[in-house]
Amino acid sequence: MEKTKCFGQKACIAKWQNWVQSLTNKLRPLDKVVKITLFGIGVTLSLLAIPIIILNTVLLIEGSLDKNKVPTIMGIAPMVVLSDSMHHGANSITSGDMILAKQADHYKNGDVILYSSATKAWNLTIHRVQKTYTRGQTTYYITKGDANNIADATPVKQQQVVGKYFARVPKLGQLLLFLRSPVGMLLSLGIPFMIFVLVDFITDIKKTNQSKKVGN
Repeated sequence: MEKTKCFGQKACIAKWQNWVQSLTNKLRPLDKVVKITLFGIGVTLSLLAIPIIILNTVLLIEGSLDKNKVPTIMGIAPMVVLSDSMHHGANSITSGDMILAKQADHYKNGDVILYSSATKAWNLTIHRVQKTYTRGQTTYYITKGDANNIADATPVKQQQVVGKYFARVPKLGQLLLFLRSPVGMLLSLGIPFMIFVLVDFITDIKKTNQSKKVGN
């Protein structure tokens, strides 16, 4: 906008309108690109948010039905890692990762297992099996974190094991924890909505300007 003075309210308004119109004309070639870009961002964010919302809903419903059992989806338990007890070298499980564990009939030495506390089902740990033994009718596992110097003090019963680790997505857990928070939920739903509103607003402005030209 030119740095010139205008005298009188009407003159200033007219000058401002001319500047807006000039800017609109300059940006018109980019109008379609901007709308497509904004729409693509909105769709992408929505596609990311919807599965997470569905996943959280399913886990919450299943967890509420049996509070003494870790909720799973088709036998698979997702978990966000909160410590570095398994971080030992490259490509190892790290705090902030999301891991997946699947139920199995038995577990052997060397398997990385996800198991719950003896007192709290939702207090989960992921460690490696060091030793297996049976006492009576119960199978026990001696576990140890790869980054720890000594094995865990308390043996894990077969009934406590949720599943065997088979996959991880690095740092996805941090994003999931954020999206589960009130602020994360608001942003994951609010930003796509605002983008769709903005695209619609740009479209309305374009239609209004075209109508004015036809009227003139």
